[in-house]
Amino acid sequence: MDFLQTIGKRIRARRHALGMSQEALAERAGLHYTYIGQIERGEKNASIETMLKLCAALDTTLEKLFEKIGSGGMEQEAFPLKSYELFRQQPLEKQRLLWELLCAAVQLYQ
Repeated sequence: MDFLQTIGKRIRARRHALGMSQEALAERAGLHYTYIGQIERGEKNASIETMLKLCAALDTTLEKLFEKIGSGGMEQEAFPLKSYELFRQQPLEKQRLLWELLCAAVQLYQ
């Protein structure tokens, strides 16, 4: 997977974690929704200014978005941190349900 696709996947994942549509993200960032789709698919190389708008709309930072890209397979080490961030953003009751699902899945694959 190339750099633009990796960034696009991270933007899409963050948007989904926040329960936002492409249209909602576009509105918050002051961009067109078709442009959001192109960025998420890795078809467009967004400017730093656009990336800053997206980060603000997604309540994240450039550092988080670009974390461990190009570090030679270090992406796998980010899974626990990504999981923590995803859990942390959810209401407590949803955290409990997600934890139960995760435990069940781990037991299934042992």
